[in-house]
Amino acid sequence: MESIKINAIQNLRPEIDPPATEPRSFTPRDVGCQFGAGFLDEGFCRRWILSGIHGAGQITCPKCRVPLSDIALRRFWEGRRICCRACGKFFTALTGTFLGGCHMDFREVILLAAFLHFDIPHREIARILRISPETVRLWDIKSKALERVKGMMVITNA
Repeated sequence: MESIKINAIQNLRPEIDPPATEPRSFTPRDVGCQFGAGFLDEGFCRRWILSGIHGAGQITCPKCRVPLSDIALRRFWEGRRICCRACGKFFTALTGTFLGGCHMDFREVILLAAFLHFDIPHREIARILRISPETVRLWDIKSKALERVKGMMVITNA
């Protein structure tokens, strides 16, 4: 079987990097444990995902690390595209995360994670979300790898 490379997690030693730069993510288990009617709202899904990925730390440009201005910060939390005034880089709140390049809206990401958590068959998930079964299979592999990594972090930090 081919090994899986996880690009979303670059550093698993929180004692080296400050918490504000520590990679964050969420897993289908996290979604499944908190899943409820609120997840039907796109804004709720967006806030839940972005706060899970970015936490409460200071938000900076992924290229030059300059903190975002108030207007850029508002656009960041709205999930809109931002241009850094310092270096000119265009980015969104998903740039450089495990969801970067994902072509699903925030509700679809939540539904995918919830369906994977509740062991809905891949073909059924693909039919509901109108994506390919292969896409579902790849996200399932990613989420299981992320669960293993999170498990290793808990054991390491204990």
